[in-house]
Amino acid sequence: MRILELQELAKEKGFDSLKFKFKTLFGEEKQGQWIDAYFGFFRIDGMKESTIFIVNRWRKEFGDEMFEFEVVND
Repeated sequence: MRILELQELAKEKGFDSLKFKFKTLFGEEKQGQWIDAYFGFFRIDGMKESTIFIVNRWRKEFGDEMFEFEVVND
């Protein structure tokens, strides 16, 4: 699923409870969790504690087609 689909699912499931995974361009699996799906805030494991991603920034940097996301805790 794409990042916007994942965000909508996170809103339905609980704005900060959905965990997900994806593979980097190097084939490394990463996991993340929504901080606030309504505002588009999420974290990826291994990031600095004070760092977050915002969906719009993610889409600007990586586009919508580069990564496939999967839900970890459905």
